[in-house]
Amino acid sequence: MPQPVSRTLVSHGKSNLAAGIPRFRVRSARRGISRAPLNRARSARSDVSWLSRCCDVRSDISRTVVLALFLGLFGVVGCAGGGGDATAADSLSSSPPRALEDPYGSSLRDSASIAADSSGEFTDADSASCPMTGLWRQCNVEKRLERSGFVIRPGSDSVAQPGLLITGTVVRLGRAELQLYFYADSADAHRQADALDVGAARPADATDVLREPRLIRSNNLLALFFNNNDRQLERVELALTAGLPTR
Repeated sequence: MPQPVSRTLVSHGKSNLAAGIPRFRVRSARRGISRAPLNRARSARSDVSWLSRCCDVRSDISRTVVLALFLGLFGVVGCAGGGGDATAADSLSSSPPRALEDPYGSSLRDSASIAADSSGEFTDADSASCPMTGLWRQCNVEKRLERSGFVIRPGSDSVAQPGLLITGTVVRLGRAELQLYFYADSADAHRQADALDVGAARPADATDVLREPRLIRSNNLLALFFNNNDRQLERVELALTAGLPTR
């Protein structure tokens, strides 16, 4: 006669009985229930790790592309800048700038006085010796500076600077030094202003200037002013850029 199910289970040990389900089934159920979330967590971590690696790769690729574009743009700009310098040098070599004929006129060097009549206007003789043609000459600069209240005296007869292909002259304003370069037209003056290395410019007569000169350009005139006083610099700039010598 077969034994009851309960006795069979008890004979195998009371611990094998769990709510009428054999122990091996309980274990199997527990394993199935407990492993499913674990497998899902592992799968999720695997997905996250894969996505992280993909993002890292994409980030590296993006940085590489950006760096390549930057270097390419930098190279293009550098080549363009170098080409501009070469073009300017070729332009100067093929068509050198021309100095103004008779750049002095009536100046301090030939001891001509800059006299005015009682009304303060210059006489016809002065106008004839220092023509007012719209182009700067030595005499025009000296008259303009004297009208602005400066006491001027002559300096070196000839001075040169790196990049400039003509020689200039020097006018002294106290301890300051004003170098004057007169060109045949404004185009030549403009090209020479681009070629001038202001940082390498040096005074011819002044010895106590503590800073770089200021480049002043007005029509056919390039002027380098060596001084230490900002107010004096402003006055000289205003005098030479306030208008051209007119007829």
